[in-house]
Amino acid sequence: MAEDEKGGEGIVPAEPPVVADDGAATDELLKTEVERVLLENEAAFRELVNR
Repeated sequence: MAEDEKGGEGIVPAEPPVVADDGAATDELLKTEVERVLLENEAAFRELVNR
């Protein structure tokens, strides 16, 4: 039985954040983040290899 059928307040889902529809800017941010993470992973890998 649903919460509101039992007389309760019920669960109201949170609204997703509203994001501007600027695909190019989003793509550039994602690309930058991926490059940063890859560089961090490469540095960590090299550190492990050199131990």
